Amino acid sequence: MHTDIRSVELFPVLLKLREPFRIAYQVEEEAWNVLVKVVTADGQVGWGNSCPDPEVTGETPASVVRTLRKLVPRVLGEDAVRIHRLSYIVEEAVQGNLTAKAGLNLALYDILGKEADISAVRLLGGFKDRIATSLTIGILPLGETVAKSREAVSRGFRILKLKCGLDADEDVRRAIAVREAVGRDIQLRLDANQGYDVATTLRVVDELENVHGVDIELVEQPTPAGALGQLKEVTGLSSVPIMADESVQSILDTFVVTAGQMADLINIKLMKTGGITGAIRVNAVAMAGGIPAMVGCMSESVVSVAAGAHFACSQRNVQYADLDSHFDFDRDVAAGGVRFEDGYLYPLDRPGFGLDVDEERVREQSAREVP
Repeated sequence: MHTDIRSVELFPVLLKLREPFRIAYQVEEEAWNVLVKVVTADGQVGWGNSCPDPEVTGETPASVVRTLRKLVPRVLGEDAVRIHRLSYIVEEAVQGNLTAKAGLNLALYDILGKEADISAVRLLGGFKDRIATSLTIGILPLGETVAKSREAVSRGFRILKLKCGLDADEDVRRAIAVREAVGRDIQLRLDANQGYDVATTLRVVDELENVHGVDIELVEQPTPAGALGQLKEVTGLSSVPIMADESVQSILDTFVVTAGQMADLINIKLMKTGGITGAIRVNAVAMAGGIPAMVGCMSESVVSVAAGAHFACSQRNVQYADLDSHFDFDRDVAAGGVRFEDGYLYPLDRPGFGLDVDEERVREQSAREVP
């Protein structure tokens, strides 16, 4: 068949951040992304991306490359547009390793959209044409946090997500200062990346909301990922919605958290779900349990950020987005896919994900050895 997979190429690239990005458990200055290029018998090209975060999924750039190399022989010759069959093949071939699988899965959806000559968002159902995204600000001194917040608002962002979790008192001061600097029309989110316990979360929320009058839209993953009892307790007691991120690593996790009413919201990341196929499944479970979702990202190239935006806009239950990592790179290896305007991401109405991949630069930047 003309859509049989003829070749799969892997390109590990190290993308430099414009400046260090600090969260509760690490500081990033650069990020590995493994681009996946799939070519069919008739020359159709699909691009995907795997962006590992060892602290979240346990995968490394090297493990992603090893896993994908194991999967390539299994998918060669298979029909690229039979994505559910290919998902079954890779799931049977290798357990776990969902970040690695995401790169291949996304490339297949890019091909499917191009074969159908429609954008991925329309292919997936096209519920909406845009979604508001937050801009994430890492843990910085108060003055730098305020400056970053003002800059983000000047660029058109209407939602700011403040990383926190190292010092609760300082987190409160930073949130107060940002609210005073940007006004009440800008929504604020907090993301503790597991840095709080129940009592600290509730104290931070109470001080901000009730003592200082700083309204918070949501608090993301305040408690340790494995401590589901803490997550459930803080969700039941908090006056603002609690979002699960690191606690939701699989479809089973989603079912457990949803059925147990352990969170008000969940964060779907394509790198945690193995791509769009898994994200659809996770979102269906969340929707069945009445829990809205956000689509977030790791430190990803626009290749997979665009895929996340196309997926997010195709689903009614995805009501939030944190798809901003591509803004942080000094220079990405691709462009297109989405357009940012007045706080919203708009998936481009072009076949597949609508990406412009600089393949020459991808090949130049591709590393022979990865950690």
